[in-house]
Amino acid sequence: MGTKLQSIYVIGVMSGFVLMMMGMPTGLCHSNGTPNDVSVADIVTPEFFNGIIDQADGANCAGKNFYSRDAFLSALNSYNQFGRIGSVDDSKREIAAAFAHFTHETGR
Repeated sequence: MGTKLQSIYVIGVMSGFVLMMMGMPTGLCHSNGTPNDVSVADIVTPEFFNGIIDQADGANCAGKNFYSRDAFLSALNSYNQFGRIGSVDDSKREIAAAFAHFTHETGR
């Protein structure tokens, strides 16, 4: 995949995630479960987030610094159940699955 196309793809995938997070309060992905006390910010630490972002080829990925951990956490304010339903292990699995999806879709 070309460098420019890859950068556009990274931006598209991350944009889609942010839009999904902001616009899915109901439907198949909605849970009526009680939120747990997990702090997504405590799991998605700066080191964790930057470790994933750093996998992008900085010289060839214009979108590498487009998203930040703060922007990710801000988007979560619109979908407060993400990573917060079920057990602590369930929360960690949900967060890990989301980031695994991001890295898979961006080719890393």
